Amino acid sequence: MRICVLGNSHVASLKLGLEKLPGGRQKFTMEFFASRASAMEGLRLENKRLVPRNENLARAISHTSGGKREVVLDDYDAFLVYGLGFRLPVVETQLSAAVQRQACRDTAVGTLNFHLCSLLRQATNKPVYVGHDPQEAEGRKRRAVNRSLPYGGVYDLTKDALRGEDLRLVQQPRRTFANDWFTRPEFSAGSTRLDIGDAKSNELHKDVDNKHMNGDFGRIWLEESFFPAVGLKTGA
Repeated sequence: MRICVLGNSHVASLKLGLEKLPGGRQKFTMEFFASRASAMEGLRLENKRLVPRNENLARAISHTSGGKREVVLDDYDAFLVYGLGFRLPVVETQLSAAVQRQACRDTAVGTLNFHLCSLLRQATNKPVYVGHDPQEAEGRKRRAVNRSLPYGGVYDLTKDALRGEDLRLVQQPRRTFANDWFTRPEFSAGSTRLDIGDAKSNELHKDVDNKHMNGDFGRIWLEESFFPAVGLKTGA
């Protein structure tokens, strides 16, 4: 299986996680096309290819993919669109079920993640998997969520909304959570900037950063959530 990954800085944890996996990768390949922040909005669809509109983005995706300056969609069997501003919403429990569903859908479709998924859906009927931004790490001042739906409830509502768009939402692994909403802090510790070949590549994030995850998180996310979702097994 040939898998194309599209994303932003959150892809760093997946790339590092892939390197931590045991052998047995002969059954699949993963190629990453990523840049930081919202730079991936510079991709346009052109004849079943995603082509960068500017040189900075072309250089970034060339570096992360190992030399490819555009995404040829026919080269892949499945796609993963990861991060790109897709944070699951805090949904209050007192809202009606209809309003809760609409809130989850509105949050998803308003992201760069969904925009890239839509470009893919215009050009291919191959499977498109969606990975939301990691849940923030526990341990610093956060908005209270005790009157809000737990992660599982928000995930289910969002998954149903995306299913209607022929998109497959991937769940964050249960054992990465500290509670019903936040990620365990050890998975944020030591996270690094996405390597796009510039001076800031692979720098450690600041200690106050609780949004980016490390390679251990990426390994678990791939091994326990994504690969089972696509029907792959790792290991010898």
